[in-house]
Amino acid sequence: MTDEDPLADLIAKQFGSCTLPLGQGAHAGTAVFYNELVESTDEVDRVREWWLTADRLTRGEVGEVRLRPDLIEPAGAASDNLIVTDFAKMWSRRCRVSDDRWPSSPRTSAATRTG
Repeated sequence: MTDEDPLADLIAKQFGSCTLPLGQGAHAGTAVFYNELVESTDEVDRVREWWLTADRLTRGEVGEVRLRPDLIEPAGAASDNLIVTDFAKMWSRRCRVSDDRWPSSPRTSAATRTG
């Protein structure tokens, strides 16, 4: 934990295994990865994978998804980042998304990517 960004630290601590850093420098941000159970039968569970992030992070033609070292097992078994082409085309835009459970959260644009 650092004093630089307490909110980022809290998110990383609570939801670290489902966050993925995107980009670098001024264009950096975080995507949240989650699975939605679409259907469950005795034979199979059908799951849809989602990434949720700020819309501004999804506009580039080439995207960079950084992998945090604590998510790579064994250590060093994967590269530090993934470069994704046609990045902007992979996202579904959802405008005015907010979490109504947190009245102080601003209404904003968000983007989701299905896997």
